[in-house]
This record gives sequence, structure tokens and C-alpha cells, in this order.
Amino acid sequence: MRQERNMVILGMGYLMEYIYPCYKHMLGEAAGRCMAAVTADGADLARKREKFEFPVILDDNAGALEQMEPEIILFAPPPAVAPGLMEQVLAPYYRKVRERGGKLPVLYAFPPKPEGRAYLEMLGSDILVANILPNMVSRIAGEPLAGEGLTYLTFPDEGPWPKEERDYLLEFFSPLGGCIEVKPAHVMQMLAGTVTVHNISEIILTVSDALERSGSPVDFHRIAGAMRAYHQKKWSYSPAGSAPCREDEVEEPLFLALRKMTYHWFMGIYRFYLDAGMDEDTASRILVSLLDLHLHLHQKENRSVIEASGIQHATKGGVLEKGCMVFARQVERELARTFEQWPDVNLSDEWCSWLEQQAYSITAQVADHSKHLTGAGEGRFAVEHHAVMFGLLARAVLEVCGESGREIVKAGTRHYAHGRGHRMRLRCQRDGNPTDMIHYMAYGEWTPEPGTMEIRTRQKSPVNRTLVVKCPWMTAWKKYGLSDYARHYCDYADFALVEGFDGGLALDMDSWMARGDSGCGFTWNGADLNGESEAEIARVKNLNREGGVLDWEYHTAHMYYAFCQVFKKLLDPETRGQVVSGVRAEFEDRFGSGALAVIDRFAGVDFFRLERP
Repeated sequence: MRQERNMVILGMGYLMEYIYPCYKHMLGEAAGRCMAAVTADGADLARKREKFEFPVILDDNAGALEQMEPEIILFAPPPAVAPGLMEQVLAPYYRKVRERGGKLPVLYAFPPKPEGRAYLEMLGSDILVANILPNMVSRIAGEPLAGEGLTYLTFPDEGPWPKEERDYLLEFFSPLGGCIEVKPAHVMQMLAGTVTVHNISEIILTVSDALERSGSPVDFHRIAGAMRAYHQKKWSYSPAGSAPCREDEVEEPLFLALRKMTYHWFMGIYRFYLDAGMDEDTASRILVSLLDLHLHLHQKENRSVIEASGIQHATKGGVLEKGCMVFARQVERELARTFEQWPDVNLSDEWCSWLEQQAYSITAQVADHSKHLTGAGEGRFAVEHHAVMFGLLARAVLEVCGESGREIVKAGTRHYAHGRGHRMRLRCQRDGNPTDMIHYMAYGEWTPEPGTMEIRTRQKSPVNRTLVVKCPWMTAWKKYGLSDYARHYCDYADFALVEGFDGGLALDMDSWMARGDSGCGFTWNGADLNGESEAEIARVKNLNREGGVLDWEYHTAHMYYAFCQVFKKLLDPETRGQVVSGVRAEFEDRFGSGALAVIDRFAGVDFFRLERP
């Protein structure tokens, strides 16, 4: 493999300075003649020129490319300006190279966006491009790491790289540790998981602080060391030359508790990766290496350095800040409360399952936040907006009002469901149909997205009995850490829907997923599903599809305003304001800045009538 290749850096900032060992590794003494770099930072130009043996040019990307005719372009501008530079600098240069019959330079792209396909579309499908996220931990407590950590590589799905170029890329980044390929479809999910791995910092420090308050202080370095020893043993992972760690850093009862937490936190993220479609080997390699690296950091580094680094990297509105906020909201208080009771702590199977689900939930929410940041997650509401709105309303009321809040949540749920059932009744009467159970089943106002719901028929005649074994509401509550509030909806909503349609009808239920059952069992009294009644349901559903199946913006706003109407009757103004403002802020935090504007469009709508804003 020929090592010496001309290279040009477009965007000589912190990252490109950090990976200096990589291009120095490939070029050695030839770096001075084989490289050039361009920076837009005039204030720091003199320092960079003094530091590096190759030319550092101010604001002349096109000139540097023409002068060096690079075989590799290291493209590292700030993400916000990357698309403009693609169009204004890269595209004209690649056209010129083609026109003169030259070899197209390989493109190492460091901004997380655009992804590889966008480069191919703008620069040509015949180029080689990879998105690269380098391993950014090279020293811990002043000591260099012995090849720990991973650099993440993402190649476009369109066309394989030649082996020579792939091997050169892997060798290029070898000074930073190993490399692993992540498919384009999994990049956001992978990055979300790395954020949740980062939350191991909050776990370690929260446990250490809680133990100190309990009167049994344990230094967080020892906690991290014991967790790391278990983690390495569990996954047969031992990076050569790395700092040693031991299980006996802490006493055995505490080690057993730490072992459970380490395992279940790992498994929550791992399950999310698999559910996102990542293969087991890739998911395992990423998480085993990355979690060990973070545990190593906490085993050796000073707390002030760890906390300062967390503040530095938690960009306002970014994914790390999001992960830390969700952790604080969903995990920190329960974790602290548990270990403040040490040594009277028993991490039951139920508690461990809760912790694992929190890791899954945080990863899912961070992945969604990534979509909002890139614009990929903006757009229409879905059933999860509706489920989260209920969960936030229920949680806020119960946290502020305590036990008395249960009746308020019940009243809000029933008021909402009565409104939905009443609208169904209005459509049924408008069409001249009887308000019986057959027509209740026909006038539903929503349809599930494919794959989100599974309903099994237990019996058709003489009365229809069904079992729901997969429910999009349960999926959403689980994803967003709101499963504790599911029962408050499921205990009342379906009964009140039927009442709102016709008070003379009766629905029976014999099982609830929200109570821990394997499915929700319904008996639709009065609905005999023979051939004639099934044909009638199909006929009405087809007629009702246009105006009777409502979007989730409408349903979510209805949920919000139904509860607000109940709050106005049952809560004093100060408490009502506290509850509503908290719900609004968190709904916007979870779904983006435009989410509240959607809800607010429905202010003043009478949801007991067939009207829209």
C-alpha cells in the first residue's frame, strides 16, 4: 500500500488538529510536502502555521485544491457551512478533475451531515466518500490510551469501496484505535446509543453521592473500576496495555448491585440497536468498547475534569444535553433514592428491568431528537404524540396533586373519551344508522400504521371477543419512560368511548397490558360478527374514511384541551398554571419547537362537535 498521497484539509479546526497523528502516521516526514490545510480562522492563523510543517492557508479552498491536486480531501468544515462548500468548492473542483482526465480524490467527510448519498448526488456517483466520526478519547488522566475506542465509518449504500482504499482508510485512523462500519440507516441510532453510554457518568456519580449521604461513602473511582472489571469479564474484553481494574475495588454487596446496573444499562442500549436493525456483532462491538472506555475514564480521571468535559460537550440543544436532561427526569431521582438507603438495598428483577427500559427509552428519545435537529423528524403528528401528551398530563397532575390527582386524571380521560365517542355518534346519526355496537366498531376515528398494532380474534359469534397483543400507545409510553401512567388511560378510555357513543352499550375487559397482562382482552357485547354485520362494518368504514378518520394533530390537541377543561373545574389557578406550563414545556422539548404551535391552532374548537380550526 502506497503511503504517500497528497492531501488537503478543508476546515483546519480542532478536529483536524486532533487527528494529526493519523496523517502523520501515513505520511511521516513527507507531510510537509504532501499536505496543505485551509482555515477560515484568521485570528488563529499564525499559531497554526507555527505548529504544522505544511502550509496553512487562509480562506482559499479552491486555490489549495488546484495547487495540491490531492488524492484525499479531508472535508471538515462546521456542519452549517458544509452544504455550501460542497456546492461552491467541491462540485466545481471535481468537474475540473473529470474534464482533464485526472483521478478523482477520495473524500473523507467529517460533518455528521450531509450523509454520503448527498455527496454522490452533488459531486457524482463515481466518487468515493465516507462519513467519519473519529474516536475522540486519546488520553485519560494524562496517560495515552493503548488503542482503546473506535472510529465510526459510514459508507454510502451505493457501491463498494475498492479494497486498497478501504485498507488505506483503516490504516489512516489506526493511531486512534480500531474502526467499525455503521450502515447509513443506523447512524442516528448509533449516535443516540453513544449518548446513553455517556450517561454511565451520571449513574456512577449519582450512586457515589447517594452512598455518601447514606453514611457509607465509596469513592466514584472505585465504583467505576469495579463496574469495568465486571464489564470486561462479562464480554471477554481486555484491551492490551490498558489500566487494570478489579472486582474487589468495592465490597461484595455493592459489587453485586453495580454488576446488575452495568449489565442492564448495556442491555437497554443493545436492545434498542437491535430493534433499529443493527446486527448483533456491530451493536456488541460498539457498546462493549465504548462503555469500557467511559468506565476507564471514571476509574482514573478527576471529577472536576469529567464534569467540565460534560459541560463542554453538552452543546445547547444538542443530543448530549438531551440525553442528560432525560436521564435527570427519568432516572436520577429514583437512583439516588435507592442508594441513599444503603445497605438496605435490593435491586429486584423488577427494578433492574426498569433501569434497562430507561436506557432504551433515553436512547430512543435522543434518536428522535437527532431527527428534529436535522429536520428529518419534523412533520405530522403520530400516535406517539397523543400517547406522550396523555402521559405528560397524567404525570404532572399526579406529581403536583399526589393521591388526589388520580380522580383528576380519571375525569380528564373520561371527558376526552366521551368527546370522541360523541363525535362518532354524530356521524352515525347523520348517516341514519343505529348507535349499536356494530356501528361503534365501524365509526372509529383512527387507523393504526402498518405493523404498530396486532389484534387477535378470540371469538366472532355470538359475541365478538378480541385480544390486543401489540399496541402503539404501550409502545410509545415505554419508549418515552411514561409506562407508569398507562393504566390511568387504559382503565377508563375505552369504556368512556363506548358510553359517549351510546350509554346503553356495554363493553367488558378481562385483561390489560397496562396492568402487566400479555394483552388487552375486549368483549364487544351486542356485536355478533356474522357475514352480514362484517359487511356492514366494512361498508361504513369505507364511507367514513374520508371525514371520519382524523389526524393525530386533532386527537392530540383534543387530549390537551379536554384535560385543560377538567383542570379549570378541579384545580385552583396557581396549580393549574403549574401543571399546564410544565406539560407544554416538556411536550415541546420532546417534539420540537413547532409542536406547541400545532396544539395552539386548536384553541377554541368544540371537540363535541364535528368541526376543525
